[in-house]
Amino acid sequence: MDRRRFIASLTALAAGGCRLCEPSDADRRASAAAADLALQAKRGFFDCAVAGGADGPVAAVSTRGDAVCEDSLFEIASVSKVFTAAICARLHASGRIDIDRPVHGKATIRDLASHVSGYTDAWMARAGVFGRKWPFASDADYEAAAMSAPPTYERGAKCVYSCTNMIVLGFLLERELGMDLDEAARKFVWGPLGMDSTTWKNVPPDDGRLVTIYTHGPRPLGTKGDENARNFSRPLGNAGVFASFRDLRAFASDLLSRRAFEREYYELLFAASFEGGGRRRSFGWNMSRGALPEGWSASAICHSGYTGQYLAVDPVRRAAAIVLTNLKSDDPAVRSASFEGRRRVAALFG
Repeated sequence: MDRRRFIASLTALAAGGCRLCEPSDADRRASAAAADLALQAKRGFFDCAVAGGADGPVAAVSTRGDAVCEDSLFEIASVSKVFTAAICARLHASGRIDIDRPVHGKATIRDLASHVSGYTDAWMARAGVFGRKWPFASDADYEAAAMSAPPTYERGAKCVYSCTNMIVLGFLLERELGMDLDEAARKFVWGPLGMDSTTWKNVPPDDGRLVTIYTHGPRPLGTKGDENARNFSRPLGNAGVFASFRDLRAFASDLLSRRAFEREYYELLFAASFEGGGRRRSFGWNMSRGALPEGWSASAICHSGYTGQYLAVDPVRRAAAIVLTNLKSDDPAVRSASFEGRRRVAALFG
C-alpha cells in the first residue's frame, strides 16, 4: 500500500481492524485523526471529513455510506480568502501593485487583507443580503453597493474580520488584471502548483467528487454556501472556491518549501501585519494564538471556513494541516465545538 494514499476509514477504526506492521509516527497521527473525526461525526457535527498534513497518510471518515478521499471536492467557504490574498501577494512580489498605497478610501491593500481597513459587513445587513430574496437587480448594483459602503471604523483602529475586505480586494484585482478571480488564481497560483481540481466557479451537480455542504440546511450539489458568492455571477474574493484535499495539500506544501514563487510572496503571507486586542493577523491569514493548532509556533498562519474547513501552516515546525469537513449546523455552540475539533485534529499533524 502506498502510505501517501493511506485512508484510515471510519469502519476499520471502529472495529479496531486498521493495523499496519510497525506503524510509523505518521501512520499513528493519521489513525488518531481518523478516530477523533469519527467521534465528531458521531456527535453529528458533519457526515464526512478528510484530514492530513503536508505529506504522509490521510485520514478520511464518512457516515453517509459513500466514501470520501483526497480528491473529494469541498466548497471551502472563507478559506477561499487565502487565494485572494495569494494573488495579491504574487502581484506585490513582482512589483505590479503597491500594497501600502490607499486604494479604497483611506484603506490600503494591506489593510484590506489584514482586516484593519475599517470596512465591515454592516452594509450587507442594511441591504438585506441575508434575507429570503436577493436585494440586487444586477451584478453592477451589488458591486456598486459593496464599493460605496462607508467604513464603520477608522482605518487601523481595530481588527474586524469581514467578507467585505476580500470582496473589495477581488473587485480591485479584476480591474487591475482584466480577468475574473478564477482566471487570476489559475494564472498566478493554482496553475503553477498543479491545482487542477480547484475552481472558483459552480461545479456541475453530477460531478461525483462533490461533497454536500450545509448552510441553513443542505445546499444543492455544486452550489456555494455564502449568500454573496452564490448570488453574484462572477467569483467573489470572500468565498466560493471548490477544492480537494490533494490540491490544498499542494498549496500548503509550497508554503513550507517556498519553491514555486518569489521570496517576497512567502514573506508577506507569514509576516504579522496587525497585533492588538487579542488578535494577530498577517496578509490574508489568522495568526491569533487561540485560532492556531495547540503547540504550534507564533509564526504559524491559519484560516477556517464557515462550512467546516481548516488550513494551517507552520514554517518553524515545518508542518501543515488540512482538515475538510461538511459542517452541518448553524448553531453557534455546535460551530464553536466543531472548530475546536478541527483545530485539535490539525495539531496532530504538527
